Amino acid sequence: MNWEKYWDAIALSKAQLTQVGRVNAPVENTIGQAAEHIAKVLELLPGHQILDICCGNGLITTYLANKGFRMTGVDISRNLIEQAKNANRNINFLQQDALSLSLNEKFDRQYIAFSFQYFDTYKKGEKVLQNMIQLARPGALIMLADVPDLARWGVFYNTVLKKLFYFKQKIMGTQSMGKFWSKKELDSICASIGVQGECLKQPTSMPYSYYRFDYLIRIPV
Repeated sequence: MNWEKYWDAIALSKAQLTQVGRVNAPVENTIGQAAEHIAKVLELLPGHQILDICCGNGLITTYLANKGFRMTGVDISRNLIEQAKNANRNINFLQQDALSLSLNEKFDRQYIAFSFQYFDTYKKGEKVLQNMIQLARPGALIMLADVPDLARWGVFYNTVLKKLFYFKQKIMGTQSMGKFWSKKELDSICASIGVQGECLKQPTSMPYSYYRFDYLIRIPV
């Protein structure tokens, strides 16, 4: 799947949530809830330098910036980054691929929200986490938010039609949901890199908690 081309096309939608693959909910509720959850898990404090990877059109980035946090957003899609820049010129938005991040600073906190699934092989996921850890300050926290849970694949694909749609996309190489990850895979990546990760169960108030989890990585001081 060519994710850059995929998201560049979706970014042309006029609806902000559709631009980032979220639908059927008010922007304020969806983005505010996600941002507040990220802020809580990452224990965000004033003065923290925060990196939003796969920031899309910058909705969560901007929400947190408006709370006083120092934000940088990166995304592979040029069209989404342009949307983000047009919405908030005071945030540093950059078009970059998470598989080859090149930034001149270190960060206290980093997160990927609703997007880790698009690194759709074990090797890609490992590379992204390696890049994030290289950009982390001692004592930093890294969050993978809203990761589709392989153990609950059947909870999401819960009808014959949904399963047929999944296998059709798989055969055609157009799986728009990306990869369902397992806790074991993420634990294995962390172990190979030399950091400690923890799988977190989402509060049931989160809209996708029935088939997703969060994952938190703590960088040694």
